Amino acid sequence: MTITLIKDKEASNLFHSLDFQAEWLRLAEASSGFTVLQQPAFATTWYDIYASDYEPVVVTARADGGGLVAMICLAWNKQHRFLTHAGHRDAEYHGWLAFPEVEVEFLSEVFQLVKKQFPVKKWKWSWLAPGLSAEALRKAGTQGTTVQLETRPAPVWDLTNPEKLEKLRKSRSVKPKFNKYKKRGDFRFELITCKDKTAAALKMAALQCDFRQEAIHNARPFASDPRKIEFCNALQSHSGMVHVSALWLDNQLLAFHFGIIDGKRAYLGIKSYDPSESRQSPGLLLLIELAEVLVQQGFELLDLTPGTDAYKERFANDHQLLSRPTICFSPVAALSATAKNTAIILLNKSLPLFKTDLLTMASWKENIKSWVGKLRHLRPSDFARFLFLKKSMFVYAFEQQTKVAALPAARNYSQSFEDLMLYNESQPFPTRRLLLQDALGKFSDGDKLISSTVDGQLSWFAWLTESQQTVKPRLHPQNIDLGENCVSLYDFYCPDGQHFLENLEQALAIIPIEENNRRYLCLESKHKLPIEKAQELGLVSVKKWTCLRVLYFFKKSRQETFQP
Repeated sequence: MTITLIKDKEASNLFHSLDFQAEWLRLAEASSGFTVLQQPAFATTWYDIYASDYEPVVVTARADGGGLVAMICLAWNKQHRFLTHAGHRDAEYHGWLAFPEVEVEFLSEVFQLVKKQFPVKKWKWSWLAPGLSAEALRKAGTQGTTVQLETRPAPVWDLTNPEKLEKLRKSRSVKPKFNKYKKRGDFRFELITCKDKTAAALKMAALQCDFRQEAIHNARPFASDPRKIEFCNALQSHSGMVHVSALWLDNQLLAFHFGIIDGKRAYLGIKSYDPSESRQSPGLLLLIELAEVLVQQGFELLDLTPGTDAYKERFANDHQLLSRPTICFSPVAALSATAKNTAIILLNKSLPLFKTDLLTMASWKENIKSWVGKLRHLRPSDFARFLFLKKSMFVYAFEQQTKVAALPAARNYSQSFEDLMLYNESQPFPTRRLLLQDALGKFSDGDKLISSTVDGQLSWFAWLTESQQTVKPRLHPQNIDLGENCVSLYDFYCPDGQHFLENLEQALAIIPIEENNRRYLCLESKHKLPIEKAQELGLVSVKKWTCLRVLYFFKKSRQETFQP
């Protein structure tokens, strides 16, 4: 058996050879496991689009007769100087193609070639593709090379068992959500096969995805990778490779999914949903609709992929054991990897003792990382507020039968979460991530955003809560109880200050007027309205909430009620 490492232009020429691609496909058909991410359509598309950042690398093995018996598609990052697989983060799974009888020998030689050709002491893979032999990978380790494997059960949805889908469809929490959307407009599920329509939907989904990922994981997958949409569009050019679907309400994209398919197996890929619709769980509804279509099309398995997202367990009715390899080329690297894997194992075993889970731990990890950014933006006033906070809120009520007339719009007002992505890290939030986290919580509670932009910059926003008993203003130690059947406008952001009253008048005109609803306006002390202006707007001060907090431990609140 002859094993060869080829890279750069020679590798690129080889990948685009039709004869080689024919051999490549025959090898993929003979290999075990989930192989589509190591096949020509996926790998060559990725290499072409990311050619400026990654140098293609391929290791091939040919039998004595000349036939291709094994290969692995790799890539060398030119700027950051690390070795990865074709697809890098766009490939959920990493792996190789090989006849079973040559796997160990081939992988062992791959390790030696990588060690000689590239300046890496530790080579980290993503999760090993289902069906590939982790034991073959471990056996391939030779003297001076150690293979460390982190293992974890990953959720899958066995579509041949109808019980899970039926249970989800009949769920008391799911059925009303479908009905509410149907009452609101043209609610529909769509399979997207047109590239142009996919491109348009991806642009909307990119903002949805980045919004949620930055809030939860402090990452922006699309903003940090401008070619991701181009790559997804290129993949759709290959017949039978991707599965694209969306959930619409009229022209509003509620949820979106772009996933790879391989035979009778589909895998969860890029997914997003409109965060302003969080209360109605459009992402959950999309997965239910998607599962029904996959069953109709003859798919047997929806791979929910590894991860700590809690919703995956809600859909899973089975699990597969996956491994994540780290190849160590020095004793020090091996010792470090062993210590890390041991710590992960001990942590996973101890989590139930502390009544927590992997999702919570992942959130804590990201929050700890974000403290660096918070400290960078910390001002003396922020530190003082941490030690001692005294905050007053003035609550104004609309006088009976008072209607605020809408003024000629001086700015463009919207109720779009995208406006918050324009926040440029100024008061009241030290970082955009904190703003998005706060917004996710408010959207989940059913609150609505009213915002305004000027010249592509976020200039103003406020939050509207309907038919809720309490509101929870930002940095306010306690909820403000306003009673039942009320509509409240609160948490204003107006950095320049001079347009506050102008924006406030516009916002008041947006508040829905219903006969049985009481309408309130909650303003911080710095925004307290002069008596003359309040009377002009038809408002009367009814309450003042003053809260005191010392070091987050001592809290005291005082309520004053005023007679109209």
